[in-house]
Amino acid sequence: MKNPYENLSPEAVAYRKQQIEALRKNKKIVSLLSQNKKNLKFLEDHSSILTDWLKNQETCYECVGLSNCAYAKKGIAGMSKELEFDEDGYMTEVLRPCRYRQEQEKRDAHLRNFWINHMDANGHLVNLPEISPAEPQAYINAAVTLLGSFDMKFGVYLYGQAGTGKSYLLSGLANEYAKADQSVCFVRFPRMISELKQNLADEQYKKELLWDLSHCDVLILDDIGSEAATPWTRDEILFPILDERMNQKKKTYFSSNLALENLINHYLFKYENDSEVAALRLMDRIKTLSMPVLLAGESRRIHPTNLGGVK
Repeated sequence: MKNPYENLSPEAVAYRKQQIEALRKNKKIVSLLSQNKKNLKFLEDHSSILTDWLKNQETCYECVGLSNCAYAKKGIAGMSKELEFDEDGYMTEVLRPCRYRQEQEKRDAHLRNFWINHMDANGHLVNLPEISPAEPQAYINAAVTLLGSFDMKFGVYLYGQAGTGKSYLLSGLANEYAKADQSVCFVRFPRMISELKQNLADEQYKKELLWDLSHCDVLILDDIGSEAATPWTRDEILFPILDERMNQKKKTYFSSNLALENLINHYLFKYENDSEVAALRLMDRIKTLSMPVLLAGESRRIHPTNLGGVK
């Protein structure tokens, strides 16, 4: 039989024997070999792989979260090395999501149901049913109304001054729908209009965007009334979307700094004939699709200790 140490220096031989002895005494290694019916010869032949696996296991066990992952620089953040044995007894190294990454993937699984997502970076973490009871009553009432609308045929037109938390609450609602496996478009309306204008020459871009907004299960138009409105944005963009959603009875939500009676003025243009007719047609769609809910209160942005977000 070939001597496995014949080409090694005395120092390397000593290290190898020390490594094997440490593996023989390790409970995880003993358990792994026992479960897969492997003997000492297998341990000796695969000592480097087993040692590397053991170090990975110990490192991951001591980890406190993905932000501190020791393997991030190696491009395998959140991945743990595992050893698998096939039916013939062959061992293979595989990468599996660690416990923290599994938790993250489970937490973020609903994001696959967002066709368009303009929420803030942490918007997908907002949990509407867990709004703190210490919040102002108006804020709690708005959250309860939004949750109650989940089972209604129409959405909500949530309005109030800037910074009262409208976008935050609607982010939480969007998450609830996505977790229920509904397709969702959460759209910052001013941003959408700006992007459309930047892509005026791309008819396919416009076509696909309008199709998504018209056909998703739940549409949330955030900050409507703050966009740079024109007859084109009103009649060629917003009206067709809302008209189709009304006809298809699709759930639609809005947030705005303007009450409905003031929103109409945003879509009136003095230089345009029949401007009032077009604006009234649009308002009719909004009123049919949603019920107005006032979120009163001061801006949460000016209070650094606010509990439930802003916007």
